Amino acid sequence: PLTWSGGFAMVIPKGAKHVEEAWELAKWLTFLEGRLYEGNAQKLYNASVGKPFYIPRLSAQRSMNQVIFQHFPPPNENTRQAIQTFLQLMEISKYRPVTPVGQMLWDEHARSLDNATFHVMSAKEALNLATRRVQEELDRLIHPKPYPYLNWNVVLLIGLALSMAILLFAIRAAVLIMRRNRMYRREAFAGLLFASPWLIGFAVLWAGPMFISMVFSFCQYDVVHPAKFVGLDNFIKMIGFHWSQNNGASVITPNDAFFWKSLWNTIYITVIGVPLGMIIGLTIAMLLNTEVRGIAVYRTLYYLPAIVPIVATAILWLWLLNPQVGIVAIGLRGIGLPSPNWFWSQKWAKAALILMLLWQSGSSMVIWLAGLKGIPRHLYEAADIDGSNWWAKFLHITLPMLSPYIFFNLIIGTIGYFQIFTQAYVVSNPPTVGPADSLLFFVYYLFNNAFSYFKMGYASALAWVLFVIIFALTLLQIKLAPKWVFYEGEEK
Repeated sequence: PLTWSGGFAMVIPKGAKHVEEAWELAKWLTFLEGRLYEGNAQKLYNASVGKPFYIPRLSAQRSMNQVIFQHFPPPNENTRQAIQTFLQLMEISKYRPVTPVGQMLWDEHARSLDNATFHVMSAKEALNLATRRVQEELDRLIHPKPYPYLNWNVVLLIGLALSMAILLFAIRAAVLIMRRNRMYRREAFAGLLFASPWLIGFAVLWAGPMFISMVFSFCQYDVVHPAKFVGLDNFIKMIGFHWSQNNGASVITPNDAFFWKSLWNTIYITVIGVPLGMIIGLTIAMLLNTEVRGIAVYRTLYYLPAIVPIVATAILWLWLLNPQVGIVAIGLRGIGLPSPNWFWSQKWAKAALILMLLWQSGSSMVIWLAGLKGIPRHLYEAADIDGSNWWAKFLHITLPMLSPYIFFNLIIGTIGYFQIFTQAYVVSNPPTVGPADSLLFFVYYLFNNAFSYFKMGYASALAWVLFVIIFALTLLQIKLAPKWVFYEGEEK
């Protein structure tokens, strides 16, 4: 038999102010007295919330386990046998060493199994790829490049210079306003007064963190150690490629395959999800734009999914799309069709997520409905006199008059889909995000770098790349808008 075991480590960061006290605490928590204290605290906590308690965490020291079992005996024979099996396997198990890349090592174990199971690659290829990734990270930590520490004085000077530039711009705008007539000055002052809470919030809670994240995007920063300035290295690693030899042939591979995979997954779901969401939202709005009895009830029912919390929605759809006991699977089997594995299938995971997102089309439906209510009725009456059918009226009246709403929903939908995170986080089974990382979206990858691997500098660089992508797409849509967006009262 072959198995492996692993554990956790306590670390005293370099530069800690109370090293000796930290060391004493770590020893106490690790050895018998601390372990018994921990077990008793866990037992009391479980009792306070109505949960059963079996045994504390096991130790790699056999003698300590014996004492722990005497203080916290297993409640039944099945649990006792399970513990004995565990202890017997420890005699032959390989152990996962505690390293600075322990989280990555764990994740790559799971990812290798996933890639082999779903036939993304052979087991040997998956293990070799995982080994290379972990070794590269180890090499980076063991043999770090001589990057200089970030000079915060320079950062402060740049920040002050930007603040002064913004302040001078604001003063110049104020002077121009003061030169206008008295009525204009009063209206401008009132507008600034009402906008001041947002302006102050933006300056304090948004502009400052955005500037710091931009600084960190050029740094190697892990929260624990001081930031080091690396220039464009984060961006080069992100979007760059390298050449390697494979059986005598040159192979071009990306420096960061996860970056490209997450970007592709995000673009894929955006290209499919945004148009479908707009079509379904408009269709529902047109159905609800009729004057029939009880229409307010129908509008409320269709809007309700939009206000259901995202986590609750994800859990609901996990149950609905369960391939064994879900309502969708039962319905498909009832008409003689097989049920896909949905979130548990590499091919169907994105489709399942799109279904979940389309279920919440009620928010866009309200916007469409407002647009439909604003279309003058005499346009349809004139079309009826001319003998136009419903399709001609939809194509030549409804769509042109709704073009501002199409433009708005297109921009908001694109931004929303590029920031998908919570849904994938809830339905996935970390460390892989969906089968073979099929639900690894851009923001999820950013989150993993920041809070799983503590690569805050690299995560900041990812955030700014996402900002540039969304900004470019939005700017492109704004530039193209005059060619197809029609505003009432506008001359063409």
